[in-house]
Amino acid sequence: MIRRNLLNVLFFGSLWGLSEVFLGEYLYSNNIQFTSVYLSIIALGILAIAYKLMPKFGIPTLIAAIAAIYRVVNAGPFFCHLLAIFLLGVGFDTALYLLKKMNLELLHGALSSYLGFALFAFTITYIFRYHYWIAYGLPKVLKYIGIEGSLTALGSTLTVILGYMLGKNLNRLFNSNPKLVYAGSIGFTLTFWILGGVV
Repeated sequence: MIRRNLLNVLFFGSLWGLSEVFLGEYLYSNNIQFTSVYLSIIALGILAIAYKLMPKFGIPTLIAAIAAIYRVVNAGPFFCHLLAIFLLGVGFDTALYLLKKMNLELLHGALSSYLGFALFAFTITYIFRYHYWIAYGLPKVLKYIGIEGSLTALGSTLTVILGYMLGKNLNRLFNSNPKLVYAGSIGFTLTFWILGGVV
C-alpha cells in the first residue's frame, strides 16, 4: 500500500506539474486572462481523482509539493507560482477535513478554491510581503479571492465531481490489475519528467 501510494503521489504530482509547465506556459505567453483560474480548476480535478485512490489526509499536500518541485525544475524558481501550487493543495486538504465530517463532498471544489486562493493571497502579502502585493494591499487580496477564487470555485465544482467519478473507476482498475497499474504509473511519471526536461 505504501509503495502504491508513493507511486500515485509521484504520478499525480508530476501530472499537475506538467499542466503547470506546458499549459501554463502557453496561457501566460499568450496573455490569456485568468490563467491561474484554468490551471487551478485542472489541478483540483487531478487532486479529486487522487483522493479517491488515496483517501488520506495530507496526500493532496504531498501531491502539490511534487507539482511545485516539477515546476521549479522544469520552468524555473518563480516563487509566487510555487507558493500558489503548494497552498492550493493545502486548501484541498483543509476543505477535505472540514467537509468530510459534514458529508458535503459536492462543496469540496468550491471550498478548496476559496481556501487555496485566500491562503496564497494573505501569505504572499502579509507573511512574505511581496512588493507587488503589498503595493495594493487588502483591496487586491479581496479582489483576487472574490474574482479569481470565485471563478475557480465554479469551474472546480465540476472538475472535482468528475474527478471523484473517474477516481472511483480507476480504483477498480487498480485493484483488479495492480502490476499493470504500477508499470503504467512508473512509465508515465518518467515520461512526464523527460518531457519537462527536453521540451
